[in-house]
Amino acid sequence: MPTIVRLKHSGAKATLIGVGYGQYSSESSSALLGNLATKVNSGTNAMAAIPSPDGSIHWHATNNSEITSVDDQSPSSLLSES
Repeated sequence: MPTIVRLKHSGAKATLIGVGYGQYSSESSSALLGNLATKVNSGTNAMAAIPSPDGSIHWHATNNSEITSVDDQSPSSLLSES
């Protein structure tokens, strides 16, 4: 059975294929001091793979979606069974 998510920006429901986590870092030189004063840009991204109605896979930020059901059960009912 699938995991169903609701996309917060559109309200559309979709099947969750999987999740991924990425980190990035980049460095750029200062215009005045060159490599002596580099600017570092870094961060992380948590993403969910969600198919569109035509079957193509798109990556969405995990904070823009919420799980509505897993195996036709709500997340709260699954957690209360423990």
